[in-house]
Amino acid sequence: MHDIHVQIQIDNTTAAAYINNMGGSKSVELNQLAFSVWEWCITRNVWLSAVHIAGILNTGADGKIQGIF
Repeated sequence: MHDIHVQIQIDNTTAAAYINNMGGSKSVELNQLAFSVWEWCITRNVWLSAVHIAGILNTGADGKIQGIF
């Protein structure tokens, strides 16, 4: 896909901040991962944003993720 906006709803505030800020300064590994994700998105004209959803409210997503692995 390309030329789209993808909103990720996650229960991790740090991950949401790294996605929304296109990286960060606290963790080299997270910064490199965020850079790689954004590099992939930019080549496809994909705008990525993250919204924090409290873990207690995020049970549907957690169940789907567990089913994938």
